[in-house]
Amino acid sequence: MGKSIRATLSRALLLGMAAGAALLGSSLSFAAQATSFATSTEVHNHQPGGWLDYTISAVGAVIVAVVIFFTIKWFLHPRETEHDHIKRKILEEHA
Repeated sequence: MGKSIRATLSRALLLGMAAGAALLGSSLSFAAQATSFATSTEVHNHQPGGWLDYTISAVGAVIVAVVIFFTIKWFLHPRETEHDHIKRKILEEHA
């Protein structure tokens, strides 16, 4: 009985290794396809030039600038001065 268990485990190990090798091979193949797609010039030849492209870019830049401004502002000057604010309760529990 011990030999049959060893044989079964050996077969399972070989099948697992074969499945792992197949998975690795398909992953490498997918990575190669993705690399060739990302570096091809067929799909990356569009240059922004229309009013819509510039409008979308400008709106995105304004949104990013506003978010950065308020992030820095509220990080430096939080308006959490109430004594019953949740932050105060947590800090008092851990102090």
